[in-house]
Amino acid sequence: MINDMLQVRLKAYLDLRQSFGYRTSAHQHALQAFVSYLATHDQPWPIRAETAVDWARQASVRCYQTGAAARLRIVRSFLVHLKAFEPETEVPPPGLVAEARPPKAHLYSPEQISRMMETSQCWS
Repeated sequence: MINDMLQVRLKAYLDLRQSFGYRTSAHQHALQAFVSYLATHDQPWPIRAETAVDWARQASVRCYQTGAAARLRIVRSFLVHLKAFEPETEVPPPGLVAEARPPKAHLYSPEQISRMMETSQCWS
């Protein structure tokens, strides 16, 4: 029963996003996985923030480093929508799963470049 209601809310949410011009394929795939997770893990109702975070973090083995944070962002937006209809729904606050940060670029000085070029010539 709850799963049926979630499927209806999910379809409405994805249709709404699509009507605003957003692409929904990534959201559809992720959110369908979230709803399936809720059904197969017999999660309590209403949806708890901890459940959403647990689901998002389970992706870290299969996804890139940013996978868990991206999944949490996607599910948060759906939970905000769902909360309008089911007020007890908990929405996890942003930032619970760390975003991967690109490494800082290192700029070599002209002297460092010259030394590297001299060193590489020794090996040629």
